[in-house]
Amino acid sequence: TTWAHAPTATIIMMLLLLSMAGLPPLTGFTPKLLILDKLVMHKLTPAATTMAILSLLSLTFYLRTTYLLASTTSPTTTQSTTLWRLKPNYYQITTILTPVALFNITILPALLT
Repeated sequence: TTWAHAPTATIIMMLLLLSMAGLPPLTGFTPKLLILDKLVMHKLTPAATTMAILSLLSLTFYLRTTYLLASTTSPTTTQSTTLWRLKPNYYQITTILTPVALFNITILPALLT
């Protein structure tokens, strides 16, 4: 149900899951490829084959989870368009935390010396 309320968080979660699956354009692919390459170079082909097959199993899990995140929506049983909870006021939190962070950034080097 996150797609309707937080599409940005859903997209980031999908990219994270696909990266963990090790798909080629994402960052999880390079370490997997390098490990398989080193295993083959050291003549550990059975271990590399086992790793590749188990990687396919994890790929199916991550792809299924990503599909559920992306293409399914929660059923709406009410006719009301209002949300059941209030949205947090992020601007108020930002206006409080920004001066505190800036104060810490400016005063911390002076305190450490």
